[in-house]
Amino acid sequence: ETAGIFDIKWNPVQDGATPLLAQADADGSVRIHGVECSGGSTLADTKLEESSFINISSAMCLCLDWNPSATSLAVGLSDGSVSIASLAESQLSVEQQWKAHEFELWAVSFDIHQP
Repeated sequence: ETAGIFDIKWNPVQDGATPLLAQADADGSVRIHGVECSGGSTLADTKLEESSFINISSAMCLCLDWNPSATSLAVGLSDGSVSIASLAESQLSVEQQWKAHEFELWAVSFDIHQP
């Protein structure tokens, strides 16, 4: 069970990398899910398992975006803040956070040409 989900995005998968799904929650947290296969070859043999969790803020996480190398996430918050969280060895940590403006932040995006 989770809080309300405002945004969810697959990481930009490189060859041989595990697909990851990032989730922005109404309780101010970000969750990362990995794809787990139970040995079969059908979709029914595949499920998402939470692999990482971080509480970013007491404000709601409204949107997120993976950087092109899938090592960081930009997260937009309901208090107008932006956070950058890094993913290393299945652990999320907040690297930067700043107040962007006084309104809710409904869209964030990395520049795909500046990894």
